[in-house]
Parts: sequence; C-alpha cells; structure tokens
Amino acid sequence: MKQKITYQQIKHSFYQSYPDSNDRNIILRIFADSISYISSFEKGDKYWCISCDNDPYYAQLMVGGNVMIILNMHSLSKNKPTLWLSADKEKSNIEQLNNNKNWCWDTEGEYPDYPSINAQNGFYLCSDLEYWNDFIKPLHFASIDKAYHKYKGLRSSSQHKHDPKLVKYINDQLGLNLAQPCYEGKLAASTYYIDNPDDISYSEQSYKEGTVKKITVNRYERDHAARQACVDHYGAVCQVCNIDFHKQYGDIGEGFIHVHHIIPLHTIQEGYEVDPIKDLVPLCPNCHAMIHRIKNTPLSVNELKQRMKGE
Repeated sequence: MKQKITYQQIKHSFYQSYPDSNDRNIILRIFADSISYISSFEKGDKYWCISCDNDPYYAQLMVGGNVMIILNMHSLSKNKPTLWLSADKEKSNIEQLNNNKNWCWDTEGEYPDYPSINAQNGFYLCSDLEYWNDFIKPLHFASIDKAYHKYKGLRSSSQHKHDPKLVKYINDQLGLNLAQPCYEGKLAASTYYIDNPDDISYSEQSYKEGTVKKITVNRYERDHAARQACVDHYGAVCQVCNIDFHKQYGDIGEGFIHVHHIIPLHTIQEGYEVDPIKDLVPLCPNCHAMIHRIKNTPLSVNELKQRMKGE
C-alpha cells in the first residue's frame, strides 16, 4: 500500500522545482483562479478536485469529467514553468494563441482536445500573470464553464483522489482562503494528513464560518479547520519551548507545527465539541512526543514546562 505524501513533501517539491518564488506564485495563482471560478458556480464545490496521484511532483485539477490543468514537475522547462491547460475552441480570440511564444498546442498527448465540450488543450509557458489574465484565462474559464454545464458534478470515481494538502499549500503560499470541495454535503477532506504522531485523519468538516470557538467532531476524528483556528490564535510556535520553525529554518519551516489535543483522543465521545483555543495547543515534534511519552497519561503543557526547567 502506498504511503500518503505529506504536506512538507509537496512544499519541498515546489520549492526544489521552482526556487524562484515568482514562478511558484504564478503557477499557484493559475490553480487558485481556476478553483475560485468553478467554486463560484451554484454547487460548484461538488464539481472539482485537485490531486497529485500520490506524487508530490505532479498536480492536476479536474472539473466534472475533464482534467483542466496538469502540472508535471518531472518535465521542467529550461525557461519558465509550464502548465497543460484546456481552452475553449469557440472563443474568437483563440487564434491569438497560434503564433504566441508562450503557448503550444498539445498534438501528441493522450487528450489533445475534448470534443464533448469543444475544447482544445495545450501548454502554457507561465511567463507572467498579465498574459494569463488577458489572453489565457478567458479561454480557460470558458472551457471550465462548458465542463460545469456538461456534467452534474465531479465523477464519483474521482472524488477520492482529491488531496486537501494541495489546497492548503496554495492558501498558505498566496495568503488565500480557498475552501475544499464538498460532495453531496460531505467535505472532501478524508485524505488530509498532518505529520503529528497522534493525528487521526477526518472525514467530514463541520467547522462553520462565524463559529469561532466550537467545532463538533466525532470520536477519533481530527478536524483541520479546528487545527487552523488553533494555529491562527497561538501562531505556529511551540507553547512549551517557544521554537518557531520559520525563524529557525527559514522558508522550509514556515507554518510547520504539531497541534496537540489536550483531551486524549481515546476519551472523546461522539459529538464532543472542540474549542480550538482551550482544547488544542501548538507543539513542536519533540515536545509533542514528550507529552505522550508516558502511555495513556499525557503530561500537561505546564507539567512539561516545569520538567524543562528542572522543577
């Protein structure tokens, strides 16, 4: 069974492939713009997924039954990052792409076009956002629009492929708040993994906008929204030893922190309401491991602080 890739692996792959932050941000902005666009439609959040096929150097955005964007970091351009994109063939300005140095039609791939939505696919050399906004985005959005009206939602066979870690990475890098997709009322977050020793994956998000302090979770369930609310309050800083991984290690440590559930998971009853400020606390991996060092009897944050001081 393949091991799930981690958030840090995704972050590292982008940083390694595109050390220029401007190149990274152009790619992520194109993904973000497309996700925002399809999400703006009625029930648009059930039409898409972004996945990496368990490969941190690969990402694709699917809408309905069609792949709309592919990023393959295994095949890097010597100049600028390149994305495979779908474009609407019926738009009058599509002819402008024929002789443009930043665009190349896909003539040898598995899906050079989508006859069902009358779209043609190609490769965009991501030189700058101005060209994306002025020329590529209108054609690409028109293709997304057709996919939305062609299908009734994302194919059920593709829903499990969604990887929320990619959405989190886009949000973290661009300072956005893109929501995860939702299929038939169920958040597509079952594949979200945090690199904590006692984190449990969760299957449904019940954290609602405007509810700042309480989140309903089920037994053995960990809600990423609660985790994020905790980090937003305390910062990504260990509450025992005060290490800040961003200050200590630079960009690679940005946002890295464990979140400890003060009430042991095995004691949580169904329907328990979590207060992200009172019930969760950010800890570094070392302090988190030490708190759980005594089996079934976790130390409190204050107890671990006292041990550090030799008291």
